[in-house]
Amino acid sequence: MKKIFERIPYFPWVAVALILWCCLSFFCFRKYYYPALEESSAALLSGFSQDAAEYELTEGKTYTQEVSCNEELEGVMLYLTHYGRGADGSVKVTVFSEDGSQLIQREFMAYEIVEEEPLEIRFPEVLPLAEHVLKIEVEGNATEGRGFFLWTSELQGEKNQVLHLNEEKLAAKLSVGVLRPINTAAVWIYWGIAGLALLTAGLAYWLACFKKVKIHTLFLVVGMGIGLCYLFLFPPSAAPDEGGHFSIAYRFSNIGFGLPVYDAQEKGMWMRECDLDMQMVKSDRFTAEDYRQTWGTLFDRPENTELVIRKANPNPGYATYPILYTFSAFGIFIGRLLGFSLSGLYLLARLFNLTAFVMAVYGAIRWIPFGKRILFGVALLPITMNMMASCNYDVVIFALMFLTIAYWMKMAFSDQPIRIRDMVIGCILNMLLAPAKMVYTVLCGLCLLIPVKKVGGWKRWFMHMAVYLVPAAFMLLLIQMQSLTGYIGAESKTISWAGGVPGYTFGWVLQNIPEYISILVRTALESGSQLMNQMFGMALGRLELYIPYYCVLGYCMLLLVSTFCGKDEPVYMKNGNKAWVLFLTFVFTVWTASGMLVGWTPLGSPVILGLQGRYFIAGLILLLLCMRNRIFVCRGNAERGLCLAFTGWQAFTILFILMQVAG
Repeated sequence: MKKIFERIPYFPWVAVALILWCCLSFFCFRKYYYPALEESSAALLSGFSQDAAEYELTEGKTYTQEVSCNEELEGVMLYLTHYGRGADGSVKVTVFSEDGSQLIQREFMAYEIVEEEPLEIRFPEVLPLAEHVLKIEVEGNATEGRGFFLWTSELQGEKNQVLHLNEEKLAAKLSVGVLRPINTAAVWIYWGIAGLALLTAGLAYWLACFKKVKIHTLFLVVGMGIGLCYLFLFPPSAAPDEGGHFSIAYRFSNIGFGLPVYDAQEKGMWMRECDLDMQMVKSDRFTAEDYRQTWGTLFDRPENTELVIRKANPNPGYATYPILYTFSAFGIFIGRLLGFSLSGLYLLARLFNLTAFVMAVYGAIRWIPFGKRILFGVALLPITMNMMASCNYDVVIFALMFLTIAYWMKMAFSDQPIRIRDMVIGCILNMLLAPAKMVYTVLCGLCLLIPVKKVGGWKRWFMHMAVYLVPAAFMLLLIQMQSLTGYIGAESKTISWAGGVPGYTFGWVLQNIPEYISILVRTALESGSQLMNQMFGMALGRLELYIPYYCVLGYCMLLLVSTFCGKDEPVYMKNGNKAWVLFLTFVFTVWTASGMLVGWTPLGSPVILGLQGRYFIAGLILLLLCMRNRIFVCRGNAERGLCLAFTGWQAFTILFILMQVAG
């Protein structure tokens, strides 16, 4: 046993984690997940009565009803009851499809109908997932006073009641249930995601401990593996603002087919008829059943692929910077070219976005001379993975943000001389990031960390700064001029989401500085803890899916440990450098909050509305880089162990999220 401990790194930790993970995964499936799948196999259908006759099903009495649903159907259930002294005869049930064809006809004798239990009628073949309209005829064959009675659902929805009450026949709907096949899509999603998370953790352990790969190479495997888990874990359009961003990416995919991004003559965008309803998950709180409606249709071949016009805004705010949709639009273009379903288009758009982000973080970790574990950990936070495996344009913004921070740290603190090629790369990064969102212009100021002596004097230093900052400022004005004018020049503003009420303006801020500061402070005090939790990933999806607080606490602890320097590792950043980075972090935070005050918050609100934790991820990275010091130091090289801890904790987090989905 001692030899095993010596030959296998972290053996006790790995053994305990593996046992706990396996037990938790099976417990999660049986306790939280499988009951939800069983319960979802039967549900009431919507329908209306077409018969006003008395509802005791005696000889020759027929009850007819139409019901509709958007399901994959294995059969239907009828709820019948009879007098306590029993019934005689039989009940004949016939189910017709929308085109009038008979799906099934069954006759049940009295002894086959159990009191107060549903009568199951299974079709010869499962009807595929679609909008079904069924016509159900129930014909009785019993003597008077010994017939069967139909059930109905009370309007209050508390319980079912018999249609025969106190000798009075009640005119109400027949209670009809739908028999769905077991939610195989959800079962495959659950075990597929759980297995992929475990496989990713195992592969990371093998690469880190036995192959001794570099941390940036390790992130390629871990980032793609965990990212794919989140890609399938959240159904299409379940990520924040994903439906709107997918629509914009769909517009730009039209370029590949020679179609306009926006057809001014038709006042809309061209798209396939089968893709008109892009919001695949309708509610904020998705469940395991949504997997049937979304990923369950992944391999379906769409029928209505003719191009139609969908009315759209000619210039939505999201579409001001097309570069942010390059990868998702290309994924949608490939999917349309191959004839994929709508869920398939979402899959490819997400996959291209995720790949771009993972490659960007790979480059960032490789570039940065210190704090590699910090970038590794922040990139693996639940909120980061949730966003990066989506169609949201924040994927490209975050990718540029990671690259820009890492690049300027490399330029400022590495021993390599600055070449012409380095200047060009720095200029391009700033030019791409500045117009993405105005607040990210602050990160371009990291180039000022480059020491004067490294470039050969003040004159050359100012020349370098001009090369890095002037083109970025030009791009910002070129792309975001309309937004800047709207913020600064507007004397009044209305907030559309709040019903057109007046909102705060830039002019109001300048005229009410003390009140503006009090709003910022009050927001920090009242919403600070919530934003911190969101930043670490407590609120996922459309901020409606919560993971446990102890899970968030685990990420906090791991990120704090990631700031520890190695025993012989230099700190790199001096006090002056840290002061400048902290100043940029402060400006970034205040600017982000002020943008939501002016652009989203109704006038008179005591706090800023609409802030989300993910907006401050860049500030989190800068703050963690500044926390490195010579007081808290790791004696050994804990880099690989810490990366494995992040990966393992993500594997457990995925199980916690699956519990939330089932609930």
